[in-house]
Amino acid sequence: MGTLILKSTCAAGAYFNAAPFVIDELNVVGSRCGPIEKALELLAITDNDSKLKPLNCEKYITKFFQLDEAIECASDKVTMKVQIICNQDIEASKN
Repeated sequence: MGTLILKSTCAAGAYFNAAPFVIDELNVVGSRCGPIEKALELLAITDNDSKLKPLNCEKYITKFFQLDEAIECASDKVTMKVQIICNQDIEASKN
C-alpha cells in the first residue's frame, strides 16, 4: 500500500502492466510540470532579498534519514511524506 506520485508528463509506451498497482493497492497521483525556472527562483529566495519573503521550506522537514531508515519510516502508517534524495550526501542536505 502507498501512494505513487508521478511528476510531469510521462508516456507508458506500448505495454503497461497495471497489475502491481492493483495487487499492491497503490494510489497513483499525477502532478504536471510547470514553469520550473520560476519555482527554483522562488525556492532560492533568502532573507537578504529585499522584495520577496523566503518560502521557509525547512519547516516541512522533520528529519533527515539514510535510505534504509527512510524506507522504514515510509512504511509507517502515520508517515505523511518521505522524500528520498539519492544523489546527495545526507550531511550536505542538512545545510
